[in-house]
Amino acid sequence: MKVPLWMVCGLFVSILLMDMTTVWVLRSKIGASLEAALDAAMVGGLREYDARGGRIVIDESGGQALAAAYLKENLNLNDRLENSLMTKTRLEVTIVQDGDKPRGRAFFRAVVTVMVPKLFGLEGIPVVVSKTQYHLSSYK
Repeated sequence: MKVPLWMVCGLFVSILLMDMTTVWVLRSKIGASLEAALDAAMVGGLREYDARGGRIVIDESGGQALAAAYLKENLNLNDRLENSLMTKTRLEVTIVQDGDKPRGRAFFRAVVTVMVPKLFGLEGIPVVVSKTQYHLSSYK
C-alpha cells in the first residue's frame, strides 16, 4: 500500500514542478516581449514633425496600438490577447512626457492555466508583469 501512495505523491510533485517551470518561463517570455513592445511603441509612436524640430513627442494612441500588435505577434496571441495558456489578459500601455524624455509604462496581466490549480478547481495562476522604459536617443 505504501508504493502506490509514494507514486501518487511523486506524480503530484513532478506535476507541480512542471507547472512552476511553465509559469516561470512564460513570465520571462512575457517580460521580454513587453520590453520589445515598449520599444516599438516608443519608436513607432514618435511624431516625425516634432523630432525634426528637436523635441521628442510620442503619440500615445499610436504607440499603444503598436505595442499591442507587437505583443500579439511575439506571444502568438489572438485578437483578445489570449492563447491556449493565457486567459483573462489585460494590457495597459501609457506614455507620459517627463520633461524632455517620454517614459513608457506597460502593465500585462494574465491567468496562466496549468494542471495543479485545475486539480483544486481553480482557473489558473495569475501572472503580472510591468515594465517602465524611457525614450533613448538612439536605438540599435
